[in-house]
Amino acid sequence: TIVGIRAANSIVELSQAATASGTVTVSFSPGITGSIASYASPTSVTLSVSAQTSVTGGTYGGGLTYGSDDSAAVTAAAAAAVSFGAGAKITLPSGSIYCQGLGATALVGISVVGAGPGSLGFGSVLIGKPGFAGDMVTLGKWGSVRDCGVEAGARGIVITDAYARIQNVEVGGQSGDGVVFTTAQSVGASLRDLHVNNCGGNGVNISFATAYDNDLVGVTIGQCGANGLRIASSDIACTNLHSWGNGTAGVAGDQNGVRFIAGVAGNRFVNCYFESNYGRGVYASSSGCKGHTFVGCWFWRNIQQGIYYFTGSFHSINGCAFWDQGASTSGGAAAIANDTGNSWVVQGNVFYDDQGTKTQTYAYQEIGTTSANTITGNNMQAANLKTASSLITSTTNIPVSASMGTLNNV
Repeated sequence: TIVGIRAANSIVELSQAATASGTVTVSFSPGITGSIASYASPTSVTLSVSAQTSVTGGTYGGGLTYGSDDSAAVTAAAAAAVSFGAGAKITLPSGSIYCQGLGATALVGISVVGAGPGSLGFGSVLIGKPGFAGDMVTLGKWGSVRDCGVEAGARGIVITDAYARIQNVEVGGQSGDGVVFTTAQSVGASLRDLHVNNCGGNGVNISFATAYDNDLVGVTIGQCGANGLRIASSDIACTNLHSWGNGTAGVAGDQNGVRFIAGVAGNRFVNCYFESNYGRGVYASSSGCKGHTFVGCWFWRNIQQGIYYFTGSFHSINGCAFWDQGASTSGGAAAIANDTGNSWVVQGNVFYDDQGTKTQTYAYQEIGTTSANTITGNNMQAANLKTASSLITSTTNIPVSASMGTLNNV
């Protein structure tokens, strides 16, 4: 990262040490690339091209980075691993590794292992060199990536087959999706301690309808152009997911913490946080979603509703907190919107708006014809909501009785 400029814009102060002159590529937005011509000290160097400004954003934030062009070495290592087959390991050295990805061939049973994700100035970061528009890493069956960063390129990590593993990895700066599941065989994957940031598309995109049984634990997705997590499949489990500030590209409908596509079923969310997304915290615009469960989740200041489903059924929302939805939306928005759905259970949740000008209109809102929904044991005090009304419900809901637990505090 350039942290200072002096001497006619070509002598710069670096945030990490250069090791030699003439061997290090320097690149920074909006795409100017040069090399280090000479250096006075490891962190004060002369560039072959003029820098235009000080840049402190670093990698993943559009700032300046430098490193050698290691395309040939990376390509050779990937080819050797593919030739060896399952059990091979590609070991990444510490530092910024400029390349054209690991090649289009899926890594089957092959692991990519670095020295750490790199955001603190150490570790290994694979960076798509300026002008590279391909995918950075493609995983086949039992392929894995861990302890590194993956930056730039069209897509960061592409999962094409079963049982892929991603652990302790940072992904960011892609023009498209950060991590994407692309085939019917993309099942049984495990994503753990994954941080996805500043992608042009979706942070994580489970794009195939039968990419079942994938597991996300400790995944953070922030400030992506489209949705944080896009799900077109059933039976996805998310624990400790944090999806925040997504939808920066401004495409209506694709600005959500999570977006469901078509009639997916059986997706579960436990202890997740949906924060300040430019659309909804959770959004299902297509009909037919069934049996989704939210337990112990937090929804805070999403621009529209915290949860919105169209014709969804058999959903369960338990022990969640909804604060300040509808932020910056004219007229505000409800915490939960059930549009023409039935057989929901909404139980033991807390609804509150602590803003000076409240924007969370209702705790729970039904739109159109709904039926057989159970709303019980919630703290949804009217005084804490914009409209001073807690519920808008249809007349065909299951009545709440003493045998079903505590009545709503309205």
